[in-house]
This record gives sequence, structure tokens and C-alpha cells, in this order.
Amino acid sequence: MAQNFPTSPSNGDTFTANGVVFVYNSTKGVWAKQGTTTPPVVSGHVLPDTTLSYDLGSADKKFRDIYLSSGTIYLGDENLSITDGQLTSSASIASPDLDVSLIPENMELIVKSNEGGHGMNWFWTWGETLLYGRGSVTNSSSETEVPLYREGTYTFVNFAYTQYGDMTQAHAGYLKSVLGAGTDNIIPGVTSTTEDRFNSVTGGNTQVQKHIWTIPSDFSASDITLAAPSISMNVSTNSGAYDIDIVHGTDIEAVYRGGTYTFNLNVTGHPFYLTTDDGTNWTQGGYAGEYTNGVSGSRTEVGTLTFTVPNDAPDTLYYQCANHSGMKGTIHVKDLEVDVLGDADNSIRIYFQHTQFGHKTSFLIKDKPAIPTTACLMYDGTKFVPTHMNDYLNSHAEVETKIGQIAQTSVTSVDYNNLTNLPTLSTVATSNDFNDLTNKPTVPTDINQLSDGSGLLTGGGVGLGVVSLVQEGELLVTTGTKRWYAPRNIVVNKIIARIDTAASGSSINITINKVSGGTTTTKTMSIAAGSTKQEDTNPSFSLNADDYMTLDITQVGSGATGENLRVTFTYS
Repeated sequence: MAQNFPTSPSNGDTFTANGVVFVYNSTKGVWAKQGTTTPPVVSGHVLPDTTLSYDLGSADKKFRDIYLSSGTIYLGDENLSITDGQLTSSASIASPDLDVSLIPENMELIVKSNEGGHGMNWFWTWGETLLYGRGSVTNSSSETEVPLYREGTYTFVNFAYTQYGDMTQAHAGYLKSVLGAGTDNIIPGVTSTTEDRFNSVTGGNTQVQKHIWTIPSDFSASDITLAAPSISMNVSTNSGAYDIDIVHGTDIEAVYRGGTYTFNLNVTGHPFYLTTDDGTNWTQGGYAGEYTNGVSGSRTEVGTLTFTVPNDAPDTLYYQCANHSGMKGTIHVKDLEVDVLGDADNSIRIYFQHTQFGHKTSFLIKDKPAIPTTACLMYDGTKFVPTHMNDYLNSHAEVETKIGQIAQTSVTSVDYNNLTNLPTLSTVATSNDFNDLTNKPTVPTDINQLSDGSGLLTGGGVGLGVVSLVQEGELLVTTGTKRWYAPRNIVVNKIIARIDTAASGSSINITINKVSGGTTTTKTMSIAAGSTKQEDTNPSFSLNADDYMTLDITQVGSGATGENLRVTFTYS
């Protein structure tokens, strides 16, 4: 194609035609296409003369770099571009499937209240949740301000719902937004049912009360609508004191302004009235400080006194007998409101409480915590999720085996003729404490092929040993047949039962049999449904030389059965 080049050019002048750059060579007097040593200069779009016919480079002739100041690379019907410093794509960009948020806690809390008389303790049992810094407890009555976390699912299983053992009455329990007798102001969103569960005390099934609550991620006090309580209580006399059937002791822990409280009185000879006087000014028949606002039936002996608490009622009132100064008690008056702590965790206080006053445990609803420094990422088969290091170890036998090998290598190098050179557990097993590595150095086989780890820190009279009994795979109700013989007189210092996969529906129950001279004694352990560990740090369990142990599994969960049970004994 003929080109009309500029006239009177100078050496080095350039001319572009149809996307081709020409350079004038004055020595030869010709216009020549620009050579490859100098990149061609493009002043417009570079377009092929047809579509889908040409390649940019080839498999063995590749461009080195491409420079773009802005814009988008189009690949077929998709595109890649930079938006706010981030690479974006109209198609998905393959990357590892990660879930780096803390997995919501899923926890079963088993509660009993098997005291006689007017016992007012809840006894709690639950398993550990390491990512949430929660340890396991067994039949503990000292739990106060127990944390529960938003997004978590909590199942409360109340064995005290049915009377058994030393109980003189059944104890239903409810999740309540404020303190109080009865069943007023139940937490919204809680599903409540009953079911039969195996009871280790009775040896049979017991009907239990079950509450399931998945706490919303944005749960707040505004989600709770409070209603003025209406409570009725029966009052009689006992040993020179008023006996109020739903009150433990003499104090009424909470009456709420706007609520109505009815005292059904059968107290002949003991006129019953409310007062602002704490007893300082009491005189027989004098009714000092008598409080009558919102009160009907004051001074009644047989009948009813009804108290609708006015908004201006004082914070403290008293009930009093007009004839006996010692027949009295305190009434705590409160505003009807949810207890919001106002802390960094947006904590809200709720209660697990019986239908009577006083029988309660306090729980704090908190924001889901940050991932702890003891977490690692573990692949669960579909994605990487945060996992506590201890759970990782329990899930990977090869890591556990390696730790055991390292620990045993450290111990076997010890000169047992020089007792000053003995290692301690802190240098052998717990220098990287993932909660408790003292039970790691043995690699057991199965419940009918017991492995003895007594070589750990033994010899030369040192005397600390470990043995594990296991059942691998899906658990079965089993009577153990293999025997583990005590190598000498020993005391078992700790027993830890672990499973890799928790059971559901009911607990995993274990019976440890000790046979001594033909006499069998037993010890039981139970791993709660939804939990993976039960620990006994004071088992009071000893064997003489040639005594032996076997282990039975008597229950494996009524829903999903547990998997891979390991029971580890540390002895000295």
C-alpha cells in the first residue's frame, strides 16, 4: 500500500501510518520500519484487522513485562482490575478456604440439685472448651457468674426436674432475665422440652428438663420484654419463725416495683405486717413503721396479705410479727430491669433459677472472645478453622507419638545412679504446656490390648508411671477382658478420660474395675454429652502389686455415639 511520507524530512524523523512507525534514514534517503532495538511508539489503539485470530506472544516467544497505569484486563467474559488497592475479579479467585473467626461455642451444661430438705445449691457439670478458656467442672456448687457467649448454643439438662436420691422435692429450673420465684420473665428464644436420660445415681432413666438456647450475635437488653411478676407464697410458722414455702432462709431476695406478691397466711397468733423498721423500734402490738402503701390485708393471721409494690417503695422493707420481735425477715425491693454491666464485653446478667427464691446461678452473656494465642489452624475436611493446640494434639496421633518419643528419650538418658540428675515433668513434658501433656508419652492400642506406659520416669525407685486404656473407632458398650497388672504397690494420682468425637443425647459412662485377691471394687466416670474430656485429679485409687484393672464401657450416647476413647492413669 503506497504511503504519502512527509517531504523534506531530517535524519531520525518518524512517521506513523496504519499503526506502523517509520524512521527516516538520510544516509540512504529512505523511510524504513522502526527496528526491534528501539520499542515502537504507538500513538493510538493497537487493533488486529479481525477478531479471535492472532496471539500476543507464543509458548516459546513470551513478553517479559506488561505495564498498565490503570484499567482492566479482560479474559473472555470475565475481568481483573484493581479497586482501592485490592485485586478484584468478576469471577471467583481460587484461594484456601479459611474460616478465621472463632467457632461458636456448643456446650451442654448438666445440673443436679440432689440435696435433702431446703437445699438451694445447683451442682453443675460440663466439659472444657479450650478456645473459650473454659475448663471442665464436675458436680460443682461454687460456680458464680458463668460466661455464655453470643452466637453459642447452650443446652441445659436439669436432672433435678425429677425427685430422686436424697431429694425431698423436685427442682425445675428456668433461664430468667431477672431474679424471682415462679416462671415470670423467661429469656426469649429458649426452647424447653423434657426427655429421659440415664441417671448414674439411680442406675436407670430419669426424666430431665432440657433448655436449648442459641444466643443471637446481637443479643441485648432490648430483646427482653419484662412483665411485672405475680407471685403467691404460703406462710406458716415453724419453731418460732415464719416459714415461707418459696423462700430459703428469712430474706425475700427480690420483689419488683409494679409486681404483685400475695402472702397466704396461716399463722394464728402471729399478726403479719410489712414495715420500714428493722426491729429497732419494735414493741409488742405496736406495729412500728407499718408500711401500708399498696398493701391490703395488713395484720392478718389467717387469710391473705397482698402487696402491689408501688414505684416509690423503699429499697428495703421488712415483714414482722406484731407479737414476737424475732419473727421477721428482710424484703429487697428492686426496679424491674435487666442487669446490664456496661463493660467491654457488653455483658448482660441472667439467671438459671428454681421456681423458689434463692435457688439460682448467675450467668453473664458476653461477646464472642478473640481467638486465643494457643490456637492453630486445622483442616477439618472442608476448610481451615481455628483449633486449640491441645485439640490438635488429640486429633493427630502421630504428633502425640512424637512428643512421647522425645519425652522418653529425655528420660532414658538419665543416670539413675545419680538421683540429683533426675528430670522433672516440667522439663520433660510440660515445657510446652498445651493444658496437660503429662498424659501424652504412651501410645495405647485398644481396650482389650492394654499398653503399659509405666516406663515413664520409673527405674531407680523414681516411681511415676502412666498407662492408657483405649477403644478406637465408634464406641460400643463393652466389658473389658484384658487385664493391666500393677507392677508394684501404686497410687493413682490422676485419671483422664478423653474422646475424639463427643457423644450426643446422653453421656459416655465408664466403669473401672479393680480386682484384688478376688474382690472387685469399681469406680465410675462420665463424659457429658457434647463434651470430650472428664478429669479426676483426686481419684483415691490404689493397687497393690499383682492387683489388676479392667475397664467397661456401659453407655456410649443415646444419639451420636462417641469415637476413640482413651482413659489415662498417672500413678506413683
